Amino acid sequence: MNSQRTPKMPRATVPRFGGVTAAWCDAHGGVSGQGPGSRCQIRSKPHYLQAEFYIIPPGDPIDPDVAISSGWKIVNNRAVRFVPFFSNWFQAMLHASQNYAGELAAPLNADDQLAIYNTVVNGVTNQRVWLGADDIVLTYSWRLSTSYGVSAPATPNSNYLWAPGEPNHDFGWEECFELYVQAGVQGRSNDLNCFLAEGGYVVERRLTYIPTTTSKTMTSTTVTTQTTMTTETATLTTDTTVTASTTTTIATPTMIPGGGVTAPWCTSRLGTITQDNKCEVRADRGFYSLEIVAGGSPITVEEIAANSWTVIGNRAVKLIATGSVSHFEAIYQASTTWNAELVTIQSPADQQSIWNLAPSTAERYWVGGDDIRQETIFHPTASYAVDDILWSPTQTGALEWAIGEPNNYVEGEDCVEM
Repeated sequence: MNSQRTPKMPRATVPRFGGVTAAWCDAHGGVSGQGPGSRCQIRSKPHYLQAEFYIIPPGDPIDPDVAISSGWKIVNNRAVRFVPFFSNWFQAMLHASQNYAGELAAPLNADDQLAIYNTVVNGVTNQRVWLGADDIVLTYSWRLSTSYGVSAPATPNSNYLWAPGEPNHDFGWEECFELYVQAGVQGRSNDLNCFLAEGGYVVERRLTYIPTTTSKTMTSTTVTTQTTMTTETATLTTDTTVTASTTTTIATPTMIPGGGVTAPWCTSRLGTITQDNKCEVRADRGFYSLEIVAGGSPITVEEIAANSWTVIGNRAVKLIATGSVSHFEAIYQASTTWNAELVTIQSPADQQSIWNLAPSTAERYWVGGDDIRQETIFHPTASYAVDDILWSPTQTGALEWAIGEPNNYVEGEDCVEM
């Protein structure tokens, strides 16, 4: 920002109240009380010492039909709307919670940022608009402010579309994310002092389910699982492959139960770990409620030989025949039955070596990868590598795709198979 636009703010003008979720407070090193009226204090930086923020609840999911009929727009599987409310960033969070049962809309990446702008902000004049991201913890490492996204790994500057010269962390105070609406920089982002007032914000609410009119019939599949193993002589990864033998049709209920994921996976995919140790996470087919399972355990050379595992590269691989299973059910079975995780493909050659273990080329095989966190950017499911990139349009990586893939058929394909 230009220094004339953002003067150094006297300590006395720091607002005393606004709102943050308990998850946001914890992720930012804050201290909060318990019960109604609890407040959060951020003590890690001097300019937050006099600020106190009310603890607000996470946003409530909304039925997509109700959302659309009441003026919300659907952008990347959540409901959003622009709110013309003059406030600072923290006051906007409080207002979004109290008036819309929502949270500041979190920009996932440049495409999502522009989608939010084009859908609900385009046409707004003489205002700049708050979105739900900040780099308060570490400069230029942007955390999403939503209760389900605040614990996810921080997002670098390069993931967003910035106005020229931004972000610049002017005066050491500019730590909150806004969108410009001015000609020439429409939809581009800027870092701004969180305590300055802007003319509006975008609120979001997760959907109770992802609307779709199409169900897809899945043919028989095979699931591959993996875990890293260490012995005295080598480090190995145990991979388990689960073969499905029947045909099933996947529908889209409000909350899809069944299966499991590790806690690191849940956090990485912007899920929420509930008090009963389940991961609630949004994917293309809806919201899933999944058991939290353990990551893989070490395996000995003797176990590899005794149980017919095959060593490929630095891990052991095994094909397991089961009934019809989903991707998440395969993760659950791999953990609870084999102390393993879905296999992480390391290269096209590695993919071919694993494929060569298959007894029949008529089968298809689940492997450990998905683009649930961000469309077309595939990450491993293995607990030790959940934030690595397997493949993206700009980083081709380890996966070798069939012709025309990936294509996110009917916006319902998130997981990788061979």
